[in-house]
Amino acid sequence: MGTVFPHPTTGQYVARWYWKEGKKRIQKQKSCGFGEEGKKAAEKLVAEMDAKIEHKKKSLLDSLTGDIVYFDELSQHYFAADALKEPKRWKTDWKKLLNDHLLEDLGQLPMTQLTEGYVTALVMRAFPEASPVTQSAYLNYIKRMFNFGIERGYLKENPLRFVKKKNSPQKHLLLDLEMIRKLRETASKHSAQAIEILANTGVRPGPSELLSLRYDTVLWDKSAIRVWSAKNQRWRTIPLKASFLKKLRAWKKENKSGYIVEYRGKQIMSCAGAFRRTCDKLKIDKSVEQYDIRHWFCTQLLSNGVPVKTVSVLMDHSSAKMTLDRYAHVIIGDTEKAIEHLPDLD
Repeated sequence: MGTVFPHPTTGQYVARWYWKEGKKRIQKQKSCGFGEEGKKAAEKLVAEMDAKIEHKKKSLLDSLTGDIVYFDELSQHYFAADALKEPKRWKTDWKKLLNDHLLEDLGQLPMTQLTEGYVTALVMRAFPEASPVTQSAYLNYIKRMFNFGIERGYLKENPLRFVKKKNSPQKHLLLDLEMIRKLRETASKHSAQAIEILANTGVRPGPSELLSLRYDTVLWDKSAIRVWSAKNQRWRTIPLKASFLKKLRAWKKENKSGYIVEYRGKQIMSCAGAFRRTCDKLKIDKSVEQYDIRHWFCTQLLSNGVPVKTVSVLMDHSSAKMTLDRYAHVIIGDTEKAIEHLPDLD
């Protein structure tokens, strides 16, 4: 409901009204003049805005199919909501995953008939290759959508209310320096460059970071490179060793596309296959992937005493806590070594 009150400084009557979009409270106000006329104008405006807000709520509910709400209808309102404060890339990617893998089956039943078991089985069937952590993340995205539906009055109870997010397990080192050197020496030119970049920067493999790196983001005078995080929608600056910067200068002379990792003069969207073939040549376990070089980078920094907060920034983790959770075993191992340096009292 709106309110009318005299402004404490100017004395003008003010009309104020608000509405909610999800958990967000949006408030507007307007000065309507002095005296009795100003008061009446403010009351009239408040009444009009209250009526509009109620009409908007009713229209939104009426647009749903009576008392029976289907998931595809909920998803349309969810992605259209102004108050949905999620990264644009996330919304685009999640919407595509829903449309390609889940919406057809999820949309078959009214939301009141969707159960935790049904939705969980559907996600596992749609993404059989995904890790349990990734499957859990998808379930929590759907859970978030159900919560949105409850806030908007589309349903009363979240069928995934007992689903808990699984955290990523601690990362154990699968590669050492000697193995990474052998991989680089055996790999094709573009794959070897990718390995070198990963080992020196710790960026995420794939098109999101590694394959999007360009020479025009190298800060030559500062011995650093700027990296755009598609995941977290922000830039970060990673310092570069002088020896690696020298290699970048040499690569740049032969480069045609502007992208640091290129194949036949063009940007590539994946070099995972080339990396896998190199691993096969060296008879390296099939569980090893490019991401393990990123883990090696992080482990090296932590093992050499770089503060967790600094490592977290370089890795683009959401928080230092996340770095600790994933790499606590590395830090614990180093503290045990540190204790050995204590002198004996005897």
